[in-house]
Amino acid sequence: MKKSILMYGALSGLFAGGMLWVMWPFHQSGQAQEYGMLIGFASMFLGFSLIFVAVKKFRDNMNQGVLSFGKALTIGLLITLVASVVYAVCWELLYNTLASDFVEVYTKNYLTQLKAEGADAIKLEAATAEMKSFGDMYANPFTRFGFTLMEIIPVGIVMSLLAALTLKKK
Repeated sequence: MKKSILMYGALSGLFAGGMLWVMWPFHQSGQAQEYGMLIGFASMFLGFSLIFVAVKKFRDNMNQGVLSFGKALTIGLLITLVASVVYAVCWELLYNTLASDFVEVYTKNYLTQLKAEGADAIKLEAATAEMKSFGDMYANPFTRFGFTLMEIIPVGIVMSLLAALTLKKK
């Protein structure tokens, strides 16, 4: 089972992490501003759909068709853990190569959006200071890695719960 958890976790993480690489040029040009988050979470959900495959395969092929909620949830959460680490590593690789200007691009796009929405000078100044503070914090690789994990883990938890609820069998 360890091999399956590692394989499905790695595949899930690589799918979601690979989408980061695919979407980066659109983010950099500002084109992904409107739908980037939606596409990102959709890729996470698609990647984590492998949890259903792994849990069903375990239930049917390795556990004589029987599976408790707890065991199914454990499998899903372990896959989530592996996938989340792979996803965060993919982001670190992207961030340290092509996306080293992420904070600047994100800040520019955010301030442009605020201007388009009619923000006044005071609001723009506050947003600029907030983004500067965010950039300083995000420069720490451990903080950045933690933020990246917090991005994807909740999606994996939801998918693990759904898989455990739908695939448990007495």
